[in-house]
Amino acid sequence: MGNSLCWGLVGLISVGVVGCSVAASPDFNGNWKLSQSKSSIPGPNIVLTKASTGQYHLEGPSGGFDFGCDGKEYSSVQGGSISCREATQLAMDMWAKDSHGKLTIAHWALSEDGKTLTIKPTYIEPGSQAKAEGTVYERMSGTGGFAGGWRDTKRLESGAQSLLLVLNGRSLHVGYPDKAQYADLVLGGPDAPLHGPSMPSGRTISMKTQGARQFAVRIKLDGRLVSQGTYTISSNGRTLVEEWSRPGYKGEPAHLVWEKQ
Repeated sequence: MGNSLCWGLVGLISVGVVGCSVAASPDFNGNWKLSQSKSSIPGPNIVLTKASTGQYHLEGPSGGFDFGCDGKEYSSVQGGSISCREATQLAMDMWAKDSHGKLTIAHWALSEDGKTLTIKPTYIEPGSQAKAEGTVYERMSGTGGFAGGWRDTKRLESGAQSLLLVLNGRSLHVGYPDKAQYADLVLGGPDAPLHGPSMPSGRTISMKTQGARQFAVRIKLDGRLVSQGTYTISSNGRTLVEEWSRPGYKGEPAHLVWEKQ
């Protein structure tokens, strides 16, 4: 899900709903591999707008917030904070802290033609060493500067490629072995924490059955819904289709196809 479970277990995302009166099919059990050629994640990952006052508004996977790139501290999502400084017209740095004390330092760099944005975040967790990552985005909207809609150019490739589901009655283990991310939950039960590297603190998942061959899944961050969708298994038990989107999103949902190994 940050970013593997951030489509993976932000990929494990689904719509809320009916109770667990129908037992889930045992066909969900097994190891699954992502079919990139059959999958798609449309739409921008992040949208940045800039007002005439110079303030920015950022919409991302965890929600939206306003901030100025003036070195001051601003409130962000769910009790977090952010501060920003523009180094040049093509580069700016952000310091973001969540409500649990996890710090992220991110360097944003635009290409000379303004068509590519590279974000290199360094995650610093209390009591642990810093972990650096980097993502390249391509412009989907906007004509210049940082403002516009941006899409991760390798979102499918950089996300989880393997999925493990272990169903035992109403208990379900959901894991992404190649990302060391997982959750243990009860179908129709309370929100369960998501674990693993790069997983935002306070991210949870809940799942319910919608008939024997479909799960409804919800992903939350500090109790606020950030993603929802469905897991649907084919009649022959060989294909699992995952669809998800952010609350209020009007475009096509993400469509991930997993094949049983």
